[in-house]
Amino acid sequence: MTYTIVLALSVSYFLAFLDQTILSTLTPRVANDQDDLFQTTWVTASYLASLSAFMLLYGKVAEIFGPLPVLIVALLIFLCGSALTAAATTMTWLILARAFAGMGAGGLTSITQIMAAEIGPWRERGQYMGILGAVFGLSTTIGPLAGGLVADKWTWRYSFYVNVPLVCLTLIVLLLLVRVKAYPLPFREKIARVDFFGALMLVTGLMLLLLGLNWGGRVYLWVSPVVIICISVGLLLLGVFIFVELKLAIEPIIDPRLFRVRNVALIIPIEVCVGAVFFNAIFNLPAYYSFTQNSTASQSGVHMVPIACGVVVCSIVSGWLIARYNMYRLIAWVGTVSLTLGAGLLCLFDAHLSTAAQVPIMALLGSGIGCCIQTFLLTVQASVKPTDLAITTAFATFSQMSGGILGLAFGGVLSESTTKHHLLRLMNEYPAYTHLIREAKNDVNDLWSMDLPQHIRNGIIAAYIKGLKHNLILFTCLGAITVVLSAFIDRVPPPKSSPGSLGHAQPAEEVGIDEVTVAGLHRRHHGYDEIQELQAIEARSRNAAELSRREYEEVLRLEW
Repeated sequence: MTYTIVLALSVSYFLAFLDQTILSTLTPRVANDQDDLFQTTWVTASYLASLSAFMLLYGKVAEIFGPLPVLIVALLIFLCGSALTAAATTMTWLILARAFAGMGAGGLTSITQIMAAEIGPWRERGQYMGILGAVFGLSTTIGPLAGGLVADKWTWRYSFYVNVPLVCLTLIVLLLLVRVKAYPLPFREKIARVDFFGALMLVTGLMLLLLGLNWGGRVYLWVSPVVIICISVGLLLLGVFIFVELKLAIEPIIDPRLFRVRNVALIIPIEVCVGAVFFNAIFNLPAYYSFTQNSTASQSGVHMVPIACGVVVCSIVSGWLIARYNMYRLIAWVGTVSLTLGAGLLCLFDAHLSTAAQVPIMALLGSGIGCCIQTFLLTVQASVKPTDLAITTAFATFSQMSGGILGLAFGGVLSESTTKHHLLRLMNEYPAYTHLIREAKNDVNDLWSMDLPQHIRNGIIAAYIKGLKHNLILFTCLGAITVVLSAFIDRVPPPKSSPGSLGHAQPAEEVGIDEVTVAGLHRRHHGYDEIQELQAIEARSRNAAELSRREYEEVLRLEW
């Protein structure tokens, strides 16, 4: 039954991440259908910014209300957003629908991992998280392939209509199989715990910052007023958010004390670097094959299969090894070394490197990513108290996503500037072809369809590859940082075998606070300072009715 729940969670997790990359090859069809090429970048940017901005907020709300009701709300939002996207008749409608779907996807990406960590014993957590890691790697790497197949054979709307029955099936499975303890804490008191002003500053600041980074160098120049205002105001609002969390918030969204935990302080920057390397690989390699081999969208997706296989296999294997042998540090170090070597060897890619040489390099990179994705998340979960599991999980996932976005932005700037420099030299060397070079550099279809002399075409491809190599060198350095940081991760002691908090075998009726509940807290908090406090509460709580409001809330807080 537990694996059925994990499968249902995996479906929602798969759809949320698939929607990030599937549009990379659907964009031309969407632009033709909506008769608006300029605004197609908003379609992807609105989804990505909304997803990332709401991720942390979902983690805190799940901590207060419980993960299951919050996940159901997120699934419903994603369901409505997908249906609205598929039915869009104007570009404005499409952009707003994608932003709305991103709001739900932010919950799917964080809450599914929280629930996977809570549905079973600690010993089985590695297996569940390994499955989710494999789903993450598979969904992000096959997105371009799926988009290409849909674009070649059907309408782009099918990519979003298919979400509707799958989300409905996930909802049915979760509602039937998952049972959580319900407590009569009034909704008004729960909602009072939410830091609404901090949430507003966080979501608004992140969306503006991410939109500015996404537009810079693509839609607008980096020095354009739109990009400068978005980034400046976004950073200002995030500064206000940090001030509110440190000085004003009674219950902050991100508790600063989490950074006093050594593994948290180390793993958050590691997740940023891993996200940057991974996202650059899955977004830049399909473009590499299009430029150097004139590959179609589907063919470029097929070339990504070695990375997908490495991610899937190593995510599952690493999760099993952690669950069986508690090998957090070893797998983390092996993963970061493989990630760095794979990123470094990608610098060997040029217009003439054979497929036989490319496949093992991409498989090595995928293996490193697969080891890193869930190992660091499991490590940070095992390093904090159960009361902090929800927000810590959301924070780690958010760090990985934000690292990917930042990496794409700054890596794109470096790659573009290098490519432009070499193209300028090519135009100075062959001034008669300046106009053709300028047209071909922005559109891979023009590069291969125009009647260009072979040496000019080779020069354009060489300029692009040099820009890509500078990009890859940057991310090899980020990989080296992860190797260094992972060497300082503290050993995580093996947890006691204990049931999770989402006991799906429990009856659906409300469960009161009694000796059984408090005894369950001993199992979940074994090894932490709260056990003494729980013992004191247990002595005073032989009858749940005798608990004061303050004691009741303390028990509820500690159980979560």
